[in-house]
Amino acid sequence: MPRKVQERLDAADEILRALRSGEVDAIVASGPDGDRVYTLKGADEAYRLMIQNMGEGALTIAPDGLILFSNEKLASMLATPHERVIGSSFHNFIVPEDAGIFSALLTQKLAAGAKCEVRLKANGGRLIPVALSANRLKSDGVHCFCVIVADLTDQKRNEEVLHALSARLLRLQDEDRRRIARGLHNGAFQHLAALEFKLTLVGQDASAELPPAARRNLTECLELVGECCQDLGNLAYLIQPPLLEEQGLGSALRAYVNGYNRRLGPQISIDLPRRMGRLPAHVETTLFRVAQEALTNIERHSGSATAEIRFLRKPGELLLEIADHGCGISRKTLKQLNEGTGLSGIGIAGMRERIRQLGGLIKIYSSSRGTRVQVNLPTKSTRLGRHPA
Repeated sequence: MPRKVQERLDAADEILRALRSGEVDAIVASGPDGDRVYTLKGADEAYRLMIQNMGEGALTIAPDGLILFSNEKLASMLATPHERVIGSSFHNFIVPEDAGIFSALLTQKLAAGAKCEVRLKANGGRLIPVALSANRLKSDGVHCFCVIVADLTDQKRNEEVLHALSARLLRLQDEDRRRIARGLHNGAFQHLAALEFKLTLVGQDASAELPPAARRNLTECLELVGECCQDLGNLAYLIQPPLLEEQGLGSALRAYVNGYNRRLGPQISIDLPRRMGRLPAHVETTLFRVAQEALTNIERHSGSATAEIRFLRKPGELLLEIADHGCGISRKTLKQLNEGTGLSGIGIAGMRERIRQLGGLIKIYSSSRGTRVQVNLPTKSTRLGRHPA
């Protein structure tokens, strides 16, 4: 290798070593327009300008929460002068109820970053939902945290609109169920019952005159009408059990399980308090629909021969559990079901939305020994309301 080339390579290696060790703060580069000087200060300035002009808030804080640096965007979000943000404690801008969330975030292993959602209190009292993303930094032997603050106001507003639409859709669905069930009972069911009565009269009046073949056909017609009445009654019950409105959740669940066990599906046992009392109508409808959807999934997917329904009223809480002993759900699918991601099906999504509207939680547990759906509803929640007198 020519000596001049080797000297240039050695010089380049020395420059890289000096840059990495912090021994130099400028580079001179030759170009067609002559030599140009690039300083590390200039590079820092470019990054500083990028941080100042980014769409999210950005700050650097000490381990105790003291704000060492903040961009203008964060100051604008907090409606606070920039000079007053720097030097303040970031904890002062977090609503007290969420302070523990942020403190827990800083105690995590932040090498790959950590995230959480909290609410910030802007000047004037406005609350701002934000997502925080934090990384631990070490500069000159001092530990600090770099935090990116993303405003979630628009996202939360859109979620509220979506949930309101979902709630309205569920109410309309329940109203349609009641209307269809009443229509079947007062329309087609009554017509079939009248037809059955008329055919019975025909058979009585003409029993001596009908030939054997006609008598057999009449008997078969009566049997078909009876089966249609039974099927139609079962369908109306599945759509909207009359006992749910008349006698409440306990009676409706017991009747539903008894009818379910008469079929060839899994045999269901049910454990309900002797005195359940009445709950608000929308709560009873929600819990019944959850149990109904869970039993449908057991019949279709679990392969279980048995299952259990358990309902408890605890101080401040309602608990509903539906468990089977089938093949279980894969980890990937279970994660999607519990997080509400992926194609979890309309039924599961409807169950989750119904429970969310009441301020409750629904969780699915599964293993190779079976699956358990657990619903928890806080009875102190104002969303439960009171059952009308």
